[in-house]
Amino acid sequence: VSNLESAFDAYRRGDLSAAFDVLDRIPEGQRSNTYFTLRSGLLLTVGRVDEAQPDIARVLAENPGDVNAISLKSIIAVAQNDNDEALGLAEKAVNTDPQSAPALIALSYAQQARFELEAARESLEKAVELAPGDALAWARLAELQLSFGDLDSALEAAEKAVSLNPDLERTQSVLGFAALTQIDIDKAKSAFEKAILFDPAAPLPRLGLGLAKIRQGDLDEGTEDMEIAASLDPDNSLIRSYLGKAFYEKKDKRWAGKELAMAKELDPKDPTPWFYDAILKQTTNRPVEALHDMQKAIALNDNRAVYRSRLRLDEDQAARNTSLARPFTDIGFNRTASLEAYNSLAHDQTNWSAHRFLSDSYTETPRHEIARTSELLQSQLLQPLSSNPVPPRLAFSDVNIVAGGSPFAMGFNELTALFDSDKIRLTASAFGGNNDTLGNETILSGLYNKIAYSFGQFHSSTDGFRENSNVRNDLYNAFVQFQATPDIDFQAEYRRRDTRRGDIEQRFDPENFSSSSQQEIDQDIGRFGAHFTLSPNSDLIGTVVFTDLDATTTNRSATTESSIDGYQGEAQHIFHSEWINLVTGGRCYDLAKDSKTTTNTPRFSFVQRAIQSDIDQCSAYMYGNVNWPFEVFRWTAGFSYDSYEVENTGSALSPRLPPGPNGLPQSAPVDVKLRVNKFNPKLGFQWRLAEDIKLRMAYFKSVKLQLPTDQTIEQTHVAGFNQLYDDFNGTRAEFYGIGLNGKAHDHFFFGVEAFKRKLDTPNLAGSEYVFDVWTEKNYRAYSYWVIDDNWIAAIEPRFEQFRLKHFAAPSFPPSIDTVFVPLSLRYFNHSGFFAKFKATFVHQNVDLVESGSSIVTSPFAPITPMIVAKDEDFVVVDTAIGYRFPNRWGMLNLEVNNLFDRKFRFHDDNFRSGRKRIAEIIPDRTFVASLTVSF
Repeated sequence: VSNLESAFDAYRRGDLSAAFDVLDRIPEGQRSNTYFTLRSGLLLTVGRVDEAQPDIARVLAENPGDVNAISLKSIIAVAQNDNDEALGLAEKAVNTDPQSAPALIALSYAQQARFELEAARESLEKAVELAPGDALAWARLAELQLSFGDLDSALEAAEKAVSLNPDLERTQSVLGFAALTQIDIDKAKSAFEKAILFDPAAPLPRLGLGLAKIRQGDLDEGTEDMEIAASLDPDNSLIRSYLGKAFYEKKDKRWAGKELAMAKELDPKDPTPWFYDAILKQTTNRPVEALHDMQKAIALNDNRAVYRSRLRLDEDQAARNTSLARPFTDIGFNRTASLEAYNSLAHDQTNWSAHRFLSDSYTETPRHEIARTSELLQSQLLQPLSSNPVPPRLAFSDVNIVAGGSPFAMGFNELTALFDSDKIRLTASAFGGNNDTLGNETILSGLYNKIAYSFGQFHSSTDGFRENSNVRNDLYNAFVQFQATPDIDFQAEYRRRDTRRGDIEQRFDPENFSSSSQQEIDQDIGRFGAHFTLSPNSDLIGTVVFTDLDATTTNRSATTESSIDGYQGEAQHIFHSEWINLVTGGRCYDLAKDSKTTTNTPRFSFVQRAIQSDIDQCSAYMYGNVNWPFEVFRWTAGFSYDSYEVENTGSALSPRLPPGPNGLPQSAPVDVKLRVNKFNPKLGFQWRLAEDIKLRMAYFKSVKLQLPTDQTIEQTHVAGFNQLYDDFNGTRAEFYGIGLNGKAHDHFFFGVEAFKRKLDTPNLAGSEYVFDVWTEKNYRAYSYWVIDDNWIAAIEPRFEQFRLKHFAAPSFPPSIDTVFVPLSLRYFNHSGFFAKFKATFVHQNVDLVESGSSIVTSPFAPITPMIVAKDEDFVVVDTAIGYRFPNRWGMLNLEVNNLFDRKFRFHDDNFRSGRKRIAEIIPDRTFVASLTVSF
């Protein structure tokens, strides 16, 4: 007995070598069941399962009711993924001795493996009640709290375990990982170093020490510690995965690939190496292979059950779905990419990377600009500390340079690190092309302890494709994020904008443009945000934005000066669980707008209008996502109540008054109010018809509020249908939509979608507001084909229809039908070379009001008969080539739009939007070369 006590004391001190030495010295004839139970427990501690099993079998052969032996056998069954056997054995042990702490600990492992998480926690809490002095029981409770995301409770349990037995490797290791989640790196390193001192052969503290060193910016030493961990436990797939990730950070793709391949072989059911290998392949110009690996990681996701709680597994699923979307954007599968982001948010509305990716996927989607910038804001509020910055241009909805938007590919240019480390990053880009197109972007970002920061600058200028279509943008931003605790972080941001542009709208008549109109926009924005993690399944985010905008529009005959200043405040609570997600929030805006229009003539000038507007807006909303009555059905139900009130006062020239002394109309007082107070239902439905095919439907109403920064944290979509469009302020919208999407196999993706929007748009007619009725219909489909690992083809036809019931003008057509049929082919080579070819067929029918016709402003008057129907057919060819530098140093890209310089007539959709943007196609050849480097 004394020898067994000595062995057990050595075990409790963490000196496993001494414990084995004591046991080995016990003669064969004195080895009791207690001896074999203790030895089997020690063998399991060091991972020698095959040697432990005969000892357990021997004990049970002599005493089938031995609780400790049954408990150990249960834990072995968990490790072997025999969850039913594990639960049966654990329950037998507890039934045999309900007061046995080892039995309850074994039961907690079995319950966690079956996703019975609350039951697992209850079992552990009872175990520590029965054995309050058992350090290992407290360490096990800390592990489970970590998997729940209850970081503060995990730290408390880990500290309790260390206080009970500070000389045990396991307690110090758990404390180290708990400290890592608190970003207390020094404390974590100290705990891991003590654990290594107590048991130099233990691999887990070596892994933790490597993670801590990398977090402090010491990548080389951190990688060395992970290599030691791998040498101590060469068959551990998880350690191999992290080592592969470390080599990725060292930009050693050869060794990273080897370690990840080994991890896949060691544990074919672990999704982790597939996940990291997909990212490795994506960044080495192998997006198709990355796509396949990411799909494999998602399929294997639930095999992490032993290590992660069900809720945390759902977060894994959301993260993997988001990362799956990255390869989709690289290969041009934007619609599928957006749907993957929607799926991620359906699993977890707090997934910041899903919000960021959805924002990126909207970049090339027409009229989704507010949704794009709003998703970006939500991503920023929810993101953890990171050295990966947000480029200055992304936060503005109407900053573009050439047809189709920016010369930077959103997904392809994502040079993201897998480890966050205390370091400084510099990303710089430059571009240039014809029409005197020039620009650059520089971003300095970094991470230090609990603070992340970035400073960015963006400049672009172009003379445009015709006279007076110039655009110049100068943007600046500064961002700081501070994580006060693991559950609380704050952020502050300042943005500055200086934009100058001419008449960039495209009208069907190529000669219908202003040769003198110029607009200047100067805006300063200050934002404060906060994120509180109230519990593992409850989050609160909030933001307050202050804005000061000055805009001046001039032409030969008039000058309009306007300013908007005020604030917007928003708050949102997010609850997410296994079967329901609930988003509840509200916002209030208080804005003041001054506007003055001065008419200029060769002889004199006079004020035509001088209006002061007081804009008050408030909203409340709730969205619920629930799987019911079966997992294949997902319902979205909710509402918003929007109050939009505008009071306009001032004066304006009135043709109803007799002319004044100078022969001009006299000014009359203006006092016009607009009130839109609407309850808006939201209803969405998704039905998984087959494993890879989904039917989506949605019906909802909305009110377009005036967003001074074009951003909000309200949910942007219902069942995958966007609800934030850049309509005119105060517009009441009603939406109906249906869609079907899926994949036939891993190489073919498809989808069809149709929706209708009925809009009541306010129009100031004389001394009152009237609502014009607009109707939009949109039908679109896509087919994406992965030909092989190098070639991808896509076709994305869409038909857009617009109807205006009452109001029409020469620049405001009452009817437009447009058909787009883009066909693209992409090529990727492992050397880093890539290329794209795209041909787009366009057919457009436009009803135009002839110049000189009277403008109809009354909703009761018929549209003027002077309308002429026009149509046009043409094909535009775009192409691009590029090279991705080795080791993620950057990328070189050359794009040529409208390769054959095709001239055509085309009417863009700027006339029905509150912002002006360069159209996705223009009747002029443009080429832009861009270079991006990252250090």
